Formats: sequence, structure tokens, C-alpha cells
Amino acid sequence: MIAYQSTLKTLLERSVLLHTTGSRGGIQDTALCLSGGVDSTLLLQTLSDLNLLQRLKLFTFSGFSEKPCHDSLIAGKTAEYFGKDITHVFLPDRIPLDYLKNIYSRPAYYCSDPSLLYFDSLANRIADSNIPVALTGDGGDELSGGYRRLRYQKIFGFLPKFVRSPLRLAVPLLSNERYKKILSQLISCDLSAKSYMDMAIVGLSNLRSEIKGRTYDSYSDVDFISFAIPNGMVRADAAFLTNGVENRSPFIEPSLYKFCKEKSVTKKDFIALIDHEISTEILRSKKGFELGFSDLFYCLSYPEVKDLILSNNNLGHKFQVLRNATKWDEIPIKYLNQDFWNCFIKCLKSS
Repeated sequence: MIAYQSTLKTLLERSVLLHTTGSRGGIQDTALCLSGGVDSTLLLQTLSDLNLLQRLKLFTFSGFSEKPCHDSLIAGKTAEYFGKDITHVFLPDRIPLDYLKNIYSRPAYYCSDPSLLYFDSLANRIADSNIPVALTGDGGDELSGGYRRLRYQKIFGFLPKFVRSPLRLAVPLLSNERYKKILSQLISCDLSAKSYMDMAIVGLSNLRSEIKGRTYDSYSDVDFISFAIPNGMVRADAAFLTNGVENRSPFIEPSLYKFCKEKSVTKKDFIALIDHEISTEILRSKKGFELGFSDLFYCLSYPEVKDLILSNNNLGHKFQVLRNATKWDEIPIKYLNQDFWNCFIKCLKSS
């Protein structure tokens, strides 16, 4: 193990201990949302190294009950390696519209992102198990450059200084409107929600303050402020806290963040801290979980969705293709996209 990886391990262990300690001191019953990916697996590895598995319960979202997703099987193998049982959480094969309306009409759920469905189902099952705290791997990809878009950071670093300097200076000059446009292109979320946009503007203000008067080369900082915090973190907070569970993210910790940034920590450094057998035999077969719009819509009752959208004067005209279709199979898969979902949720909330 490289020297700085040892320091990374120590910092992560401190953060995990901090996030599993109860308000009165001592380790409390904790859930871990295990996706089968590197970040949540590293948290499980760290909990094992700290001998904290006894009071830990594992949960994974497995998709639809008739078709478990590939990554939930990876999570199951990982849990088996550590000698732990895991609870598989499914969405029903047929999702009632009343169920969706109940979820998306909650004040905390101001965006229409479909990932709220599996966040909510996970949080609900954890709450039913009377576990007060859940650990998630949120922030891990931002710390280790796990997203493809973060690879631009490396490209940026290779640019000559006379090219980088003007680019750095341009960031604080972005107008709020321009920032909104950039966000709408980066984040698949209902950006019309005022509360969400307000948070994005706060993120921009913080970003401007952070980079003012100093060298700024880190694309991951921008991503952390403009994506992880206002999108991923808030989305998870809304689901867990609404169900009475406190979600905690050990990767979101100041000293760990500072270290990862200074050392340009990568996903390979995370993998180096995981037992070799897991990283080579289990994790490498992970495909990456994605709740497809087509899979999601096919679990809804087509006639009800059709009537709901077409009955809305403001939105019905956008989806003329619905008028001639008698079932989901007659609608092109590419048509069942984020725009369609956003409009559907708006109609559902107003019905």
C-alpha cells in the first residue's frame, strides 16, 4: 500500500467512526445502503476493519420484483464475503398512481427525479427495521473522480498555464442565468422548482467566494458544489428524513475531502483499500445501476397515465403521440424520457 493510501485509510476510518457514533457516545445500530459499487463496498470494508459489523444491517435496492437488477446480485455476493445477510428492496411490478402521488406530493420532494422511488423504498424498509441511521456512499465519486465528467479535470491539468488562467478567471464571471443553463444541461432534474434553483444559486455564490483570489484547477470542486450537494445529497436527505431515518455520508467529511483533493485521489486508490478478492472477482463485474424510464413506465397503468396527461390542457398538446397509441409498446422507448416523466409528475401532483 502506498503511503498516502495508508493516510486515506486512516482518515476514512475516523470518518466512519464519527458517523456511526450515537448522540450519547458508543456505536449505534446502523444500516448501510450497499449498491454493489466501489464506494459503498469500501464503507463495508472499513466497518469490517473496525470490527463494527455486529450492529450493522445491509440493504440494497434490487429493481423490480420480477427482474432483479444485476448490481443487487453483486451487492449480495459482497455481503456474503463479509458473512452478512442483506435485505433486497424491490419496487412493485405494478406501481399504483396513488403510491406515486403520495411520494411526489410530499413537501420535501420538490424535484421529480425517478431515483426518489428507490431512495424512498430503501428508507422506508430501513425505518420498518427500527434502525435510526443509514450510511450511504454519497460523495465517493466526487472525491475520487468516479464520474466520467470528472475526467475533464485531468485534461484541464495538462493545459498550458496561459490557457488555464483565463478559464479560471471566467468561472466567477458566470451570471446566475448562465449558471442555471449549465446546471440544466448537467443535471437530469426538474429545475423549475424554485427551492432547488435557490440552492444552486447559493452553490454558485459559495463557489465564487471559494475561488476568488487563489489558484483554482479542480473541476471536481465545481462538480461537488453544483451536483453532489444540491442534487444527490438533497435528494437522499429528502427520502431518508421523510421516513424518519438519518442518512450519513462518511465521504462528506472536511479533512477527508481536503486530503483527496490535495493528493488527487482516484477510484483506483479506493479499490486498493478493498480486499483483493472482492475487487478482482466481484466488483469488476458491476455494470452500473440505472432505473430505466422504459422499465419504470411499463410498471404503470398505461390508460391511466394517458388520460392523466392528455387531460391537462397545458401539457397534453406536447404528447400527441399518446393519442394514437393504445398501449406502451406502441410508444418509442426514446419518447419515455426525462421530459415525459417531469410532465407526468406535474400532472399527477395537480390531479
